[in-house]
Amino acid sequence: MKPELIHQIAVTLIPGIGDISGKRFIAYCGGIEAVFNETRSSLEKIKGLKEPTIEALCHPKPLFERAEQEAAFLEKNGIRPLFYQDPDYPRRLLQCDDSPMMLYYKGNANLNAERVVAVVGTRNVTEYGRSHCQQLVQDLAADRVLVVSGLAYGVDAAAPRAAVCALRGPAFSDMQAAGHRSRRGRSGMRPAVFLFVFLSMLVPCRSFAGWTAHISRDAPGHFFAEDKSRDLLHKMAGASIVKAYPSIHGKVEGDKQVQGDLKTPEGIYFVTRKITRQLDFMEYGPHAFALNYPNPVDRLRGKTGGGIWLHSKGRPIKEVQTRGCIAVGQEDITDLVPDLASGTPVLIAQSLAGAPFAREEAAPAGSSGEQKPAAEGGDGEKVLSLTRQWLERMEKKEEAVLSLYDAGQWKKANREEFSVFAAKKRTELALGEALKGGDVSLLEGPGYWTAFFPLDSAGKGGTRQVSKVLYWQPDGRGSFLIIGEFDARSVTDAEKR
Repeated sequence: MKPELIHQIAVTLIPGIGDISGKRFIAYCGGIEAVFNETRSSLEKIKGLKEPTIEALCHPKPLFERAEQEAAFLEKNGIRPLFYQDPDYPRRLLQCDDSPMMLYYKGNANLNAERVVAVVGTRNVTEYGRSHCQQLVQDLAADRVLVVSGLAYGVDAAAPRAAVCALRGPAFSDMQAAGHRSRRGRSGMRPAVFLFVFLSMLVPCRSFAGWTAHISRDAPGHFFAEDKSRDLLHKMAGASIVKAYPSIHGKVEGDKQVQGDLKTPEGIYFVTRKITRQLDFMEYGPHAFALNYPNPVDRLRGKTGGGIWLHSKGRPIKEVQTRGCIAVGQEDITDLVPDLASGTPVLIAQSLAGAPFAREEAAPAGSSGEQKPAAEGGDGEKVLSLTRQWLERMEKKEEAVLSLYDAGQWKKANREEFSVFAAKKRTELALGEALKGGDVSLLEGPGYWTAFFPLDSAGKGGTRQVSKVLYWQPDGRGSFLIIGEFDARSVTDAEKR
């Protein structure tokens, strides 16, 4: 049994610790294993922890024994545990403060599917209602919709029954509400949270529904936005389209998941460098620029592959596609070379919505409009406030800045132990260099935000300016934590001269 799983189950068994407080406690301690390594004196200083909780944490053997029993039961019955830090955990559920720390899941459905429907209704369904529900689900089948149900009687059971029937035929239509047979918990065990999901992946999609991006009011003054549905790469200045360039993308529609799937990734990326080595001119044209795919959130979600570039072709791009990159015409890429410096943000989405994109056909260049506001108390406002907290703590050399990071998921997202990163950050703070941050810009990605800003440092070796990038992800309790950080561009005194 994996020690990590035992710790994950054990933390759900700690007396006095619930789903909200448990997530906060893990973040406070710096990881799931660290929860069980705290000393009694440290635990007694934590406000709100009572003696039964402290005692259980100081002597966790009974918790581990119960967790091992749970893990053995899961393995025997083919049940998959999904901890809230697992990239396959339903990301929509993470928007709820009290989302369960652990879900127990059986099946092969994608719980983060783009299209999900839950059919809810009476338990005493009429024949007309059952027939209507069946027709509704069958009509949804062609669009690869995920049908979610708690498997109650009546309409709740009719929906997944219709999905399976549409998938396999009438012989599979005699389903029973298995949830009622599984409602009673195991003797001596805490009742588990089970997720019953039926997936109808019936025929290929008639249309692809990917990520639709909006531009926030704090968007940067210079970035690019690719609309895959319209095959247009937009050069942006805040909410204004400076110019729109015809573009092409991967041969296969959808968000890139694995190496070789020929899909173009969707999210927020940054130019890392201009490719200077000799390239196949027919494939890449005269210029090519590398993007930072996979970014930290991509890695956390298990996405693989690499080599996603913005380039051209050695022939007209009309009627051709790429193996996952974004490509524009030869004249256009040459025109864009000065604008694609290292650190330039590139937003890639299936579609772009809101002003000014709704009017771009009438005014493709120089058009502008009202940006999607970062509403008072909304996610954009929270991320902006947290980024300013990060800047303030860095400028004041406060080690408390480390509490803004997602220590539990850092390794998977960054291929580095958080303890190693934290040691580097402490060394950076101890250097005593004067730090000063500039204006913060935001771009919203699919389920995360990116904040980026100039950060000046002055020390004995001179001054240096970096373009700092922070990837913020929901923490499951209504706020955000940093899941990735890097310097997109660095300029020293010597380079300025």
